[in-house]
Amino acid sequence: ELTLKDSGFELIYGAKLRGSDLRTEEVEKFLRLHGLSIGADEFMSLHAKYRERLAFNYLSFWNSILKWVSILGLFLLIFFARFIFKIFGVRFASLVLPCFSLVGLIFLLGSPDLFSIQILLILAMSMDYSLNNATKEVFYTPTSPQTKGKYKPIIEGPLMRLGDFSAAVTRILCIALVPLAMQSWVYVGFGISIVLVWILAVWYAGTVFQKRESEDGPRFVIP
Repeated sequence: ELTLKDSGFELIYGAKLRGSDLRTEEVEKFLRLHGLSIGADEFMSLHAKYRERLAFNYLSFWNSILKWVSILGLFLLIFFARFIFKIFGVRFASLVLPCFSLVGLIFLLGSPDLFSIQILLILAMSMDYSLNNATKEVFYTPTSPQTKGKYKPIIEGPLMRLGDFSAAVTRILCIALVPLAMQSWVYVGFGISIVLVWILAVWYAGTVFQKRESEDGPRFVIP
């Protein structure tokens, strides 16, 4: 098959900006410029097959992740989360995911393969669904009905979406302003700083929670 270098990828993205009637002309010009003995129609057919294969691999990648997240998340919720709460307490449980995220971000500074990234995503998402979400709900137990009814929807709605938006904007700015060789380091460094703030925040929240539990008596009991 035809293997494209950087100039080939520039051609593909550039062709998307042109009308369909001009794409063939653009491809032919590119093929002549690089002395490639392949017709424009064949080139575009190969590109279409590549896109189909890429879409299939992408869906397979995420289907595999979601399948194992469901299995592992359920296992952790039933056999692991309750013992973490019971033996180590809520403060420790709230630190598991951010500490794992910190280790994962440092690991990404190397050159992980796709399988390693898949494993990291499965573990992180499983702990988020089973342990982090459960811990988050536990933190609401000593609060007032007003907090649960008024502030909880704000926290879990607009503020969480603001976090997703901020991550996307940071990535865009990183791509636009930072040299390519440094982009991963800058983005991961920013992520590490956020995770460190996260660790401090949940440690403080866990401390306040355990203090209220000791003063008012336990409101969260696992049989």
